[in-house]
Amino acid sequence: MSETFSTAENNLVGFFKTISSNDIQDHYNSREYRKGLEYFNHDCVTTASYNSDKTTLKTQVHGNSEYTVIISLQNSKVKTSCSCPFGADCKHVIASLLFAIKNNTKIEIYVEDKTSKIDIDQYLKSLSKNELIALVKKYAPEQFWINLKNTFSNSSAAKDTFIKVERNIQKIFNHSDCLYNIDDFNKTLNKEIKKLSGLEKHLKSEISSLLLFIIDKVDEATQQGYLYDDYNDWMYEPSEEINEFITNFIKTLSFGEKIEFLGKLDTKLNEQSFDSFNNLQSLYETAFIESELPSLKDWLIKGYKVMSHSIIENYYERVRHLLTAEEKEAILCEIQNDNSKWLIELVELYTSKKMVLKAVGLIKAWVGTGIHFGKDDVYNLYLDLHTKAGLDISEAATKAITNCPSSSMLEKIASMVSENLKDYEAILEQQLPEQYLNYLKNADRLQEAMELIKRSKRIGDSRIFDFYKNHKKIFPSEAKDYFISGIKENMRFTGNSYYHNIADNIKQLKQIDLPLASQILADIRLNYKRRSNLINILSDL
Repeated sequence: MSETFSTAENNLVGFFKTISSNDIQDHYNSREYRKGLEYFNHDCVTTASYNSDKTTLKTQVHGNSEYTVIISLQNSKVKTSCSCPFGADCKHVIASLLFAIKNNTKIEIYVEDKTSKIDIDQYLKSLSKNELIALVKKYAPEQFWINLKNTFSNSSAAKDTFIKVERNIQKIFNHSDCLYNIDDFNKTLNKEIKKLSGLEKHLKSEISSLLLFIIDKVDEATQQGYLYDDYNDWMYEPSEEINEFITNFIKTLSFGEKIEFLGKLDTKLNEQSFDSFNNLQSLYETAFIESELPSLKDWLIKGYKVMSHSIIENYYERVRHLLTAEEKEAILCEIQNDNSKWLIELVELYTSKKMVLKAVGLIKAWVGTGIHFGKDDVYNLYLDLHTKAGLDISEAATKAITNCPSSSMLEKIASMVSENLKDYEAILEQQLPEQYLNYLKNADRLQEAMELIKRSKRIGDSRIFDFYKNHKKIFPSEAKDYFISGIKENMRFTGNSYYHNIADNIKQLKQIDLPLASQILADIRLNYKRRSNLINILSDL
């Protein structure tokens, strides 16, 4: 989730009373705000509801698809997320915030109507067999009948249906126009996959091969430049329909057949050049029913030495609760170099056995390989264990801030050391000055933060803009110079991205020196009339 605002209110109803659309506009860049405002004005926010204590607001926003926005209040911070490809800070979130401000007192708490479910159950139980048959015939969707027909078809009919679907899917991958458009590809492929529903028990081997074929061909198409959305910068991912079909297919398999299919799937996924099907990893969580887990545990214990690490990880997750400490240790030692998650679990296992020095040595060997960079959770534990074991922390702290150059890591080190803090600060500034800027801001060392901005050439314009935007009242002269410079620099170019930057700088300048901002705005409108897009973007100022 993305953090947007701070508030002293204890629920979102109170928070939305304290802000206005101007606050939303100030927080986001002008381009995204205009998009969000347009969505709001066109009533694209279709539903909105609070949870019981009104600390979470959930909305549905209709754009190219239906997207879910979550706005939540956590520890005095208002955070947002969206189910769209951008995830947060998008037009759907902005539209939802504007909707909440306008309709704050009208938004209701969502309470699940449990009585309706009971009433429906009772009603259905009261019907006769013939009445139920009539309802099914009248209201069952087409997919229900496809599934029913395939389930009860004979082997010859099942084979004919499969061959037709297989042939059509092969044609899809030879159709370049379809491969260029992800939406068209998904719709066409989903249509064919649905035709296989109900055939899972008849043609296990054939369906298994077809699914692996689809994974291969998607990867091949992606390598050739297909199945990519340039505008949204996202690649193909399997649809819910495909995931559901594969899930149902696995349920029809015996334990041995599941092991065989998931092994082939694991091999295929490891061969892929792209991560298009990575979400299929979740299949391992539901593939085996509870009664099969002891068999899965035995299979894992006997064979983990020769299995791929990816499949070990997936099966370990599933049967962890059945393993002894010794069995866990053996498997974790095998996979701990692949994922910091397993290293941490192994370290905590040693720590629980009072083997702190062994735990420290394990992490030291892990970080000493030089290939693990940016694993904050590991280095946080590394530092804590040094303290717990009474060891000198200086070397570990230097390694931590060098390999995990972040403001949070420096803050942790600052809480643990009393000497040489400037040395660690210098390392962070050298590594990532933007993170050092965050550190100084969090420590309320704003004068030093501004001096860092002036001397560093590696801090992005957006970070500098945000600094002066948020602290213009503290440094009015420097902020004024920066915003004027930003206007002049962007005026050298044409294009909406530059025009929005100009608008953002003028908007901030107005809050410091309104007469000067008004004069600059008037000069632009007078001398740059031919830049119609610029004049239009500035019309709201």
